[in-house]
Amino acid sequence: MDLTSQRIAILGAGRSGQAAAALARHLGGIVTVFDDAPAERLSAHLERLRQADLTAVIGSDATALEVRPGQWDLVIISPGIDESWPLPLKFTSVGVPLMGETEFAWRHCLDPLIAITG
Repeated sequence: MDLTSQRIAILGAGRSGQAAAALARHLGGIVTVFDDAPAERLSAHLERLRQADLTAVIGSDATALEVRPGQWDLVIISPGIDESWPLPLKFTSVGVPLMGETEFAWRHCLDPLIAITG
């Protein structure tokens, strides 16, 4: 999957979101991380995003986000975020393809993979 110059939205600023953001950027994507949690709850995560030079939109800025058709090419959602919550729906309601973080990582894994779910 070539992401060169594609606009990629990552939903969730936690560890999974950070890993997906790093991979998407490595693959050439223009990446923005979104999380509607308040900044106080995300301080450690935000510091890691800053160190990785990744853009983050958080808290009320993420909640107030307006997504227009054609604005984003792909949205990658962290496992802990429900697809029916308002933030993911802002993207999918205008036709942005949604992919789970696990599937996104799997598509780029070169080694055999064993998945354990519960």
